[in-house]
Amino acid sequence: MKKENEILLQHLREQIALEEHVCKTIRDQVDIINEISFKDAREVLQATSQLLELHFTPLNRVLDVYEESKKLSTTINGKYKTNPRDVPNQTMQISRILRDDYAALNHVTISTTQLHTLALSLGARDVAELALTHLENLAPLVVKIGELIPSVTTRELVKEFPSVDQGVAQTALLNTKRAWKKCT
Repeated sequence: MKKENEILLQHLREQIALEEHVCKTIRDQVDIINEISFKDAREVLQATSQLLELHFTPLNRVLDVYEESKKLSTTINGKYKTNPRDVPNQTMQISRILRDDYAALNHVTISTTQLHTLALSLGARDVAELALTHLENLAPLVVKIGELIPSVTTRELVKEFPSVDQGVAQTALLNTKRAWKKCT
């Protein structure tokens, strides 16, 4: 049982570190998206960072229960260390931010799925239920970001190339949905 507990603790620590890192990155990005034409992108990123912040308390609480001591400080490799302030102001900046956040949030959700599975396997129902709740909360935001990318991309392009047909965003979204639907 001791080894099982250590495995669960390690996954909880990694999940907390990952979510904290992604949340901080997204919070920084929200600060630089202030253009009215990208209000929808800003709103979805704000909602995402707020949701991730809400995850910290219950994750740390369950970690404390299983650890029976203070939470240890952990870090992760930092695959998503892009600082938006380091990127020069250029066309496509917001769509790139959304693209990178989409990837980072998919990392969070698959990690949450792994934690959920691990907790179910080890009989840690409280952790399994918490992970499932977090997955259910995050999934709609990941979908929303994916749906925003075509629209944001065309809006950015129109700033530099006014002749771009913004209507292709809807076509791109439908094509993307069709491609994913083939997987089911």
